[in-house]
Amino acid sequence: MDGSLVDLNSAFAKIIGCSIAEAKKLTYWEITPEDYAEDEQRQLEVLNASGHYGPYEKEYFHKDGSRIPVSLLGQILEKDGEKYIWSCVENISERKQSEQALSLSEARLNEAQRLAKVGSWELDLQDNRLLWSDEIFNIFEIDKSQFEAPYDAFLSAIHPDDRDWVNQAYTDSLASRHAYQLVHRLQMAE
Repeated sequence: MDGSLVDLNSAFAKIIGCSIAEAKKLTYWEITPEDYAEDEQRQLEVLNASGHYGPYEKEYFHKDGSRIPVSLLGQILEKDGEKYIWSCVENISERKQSEQALSLSEARLNEAQRLAKVGSWELDLQDNRLLWSDEIFNIFEIDKSQFEAPYDAFLSAIHPDDRDWVNQAYTDSLASRHAYQLVHRLQMAE
């Protein structure tokens, strides 16, 4: 419970770049960056109150000084009357890199759509929810925070004289499973 690394496996040692013997000489606090102190305190409070914690994301120091993103979950174990914290630690470096690459890709797509003044959307048929790109909101002059995006809300943004045939084209495309292309007017806010 004092943060000493009592027992660990080679997979954990690899995460922090040490041998098992080297890692056993370290404490939890030596491999945890100081900027996680508040989060660590909250996790310890949860652990003491419920007997378990996590999943919880943080970073460990690698032997080379770099930071390794990890996800932890654990529980209190008791052995011979002494309490220990058992933790399962997962190196989430690849996931974090993928998330960062995806975020960058989305930002680039949004910027390209903004510059080209085109947008994109998807319709979730099960939930009747539209997923719009930021530029679609700009084109339709709709405040993103005020829009719930059901299909009916989309139709209400179409000019009243065009709504029926836009809806019919969409309905026909669902039935035939063929793409469609339309030019229609929008009803802009006054």
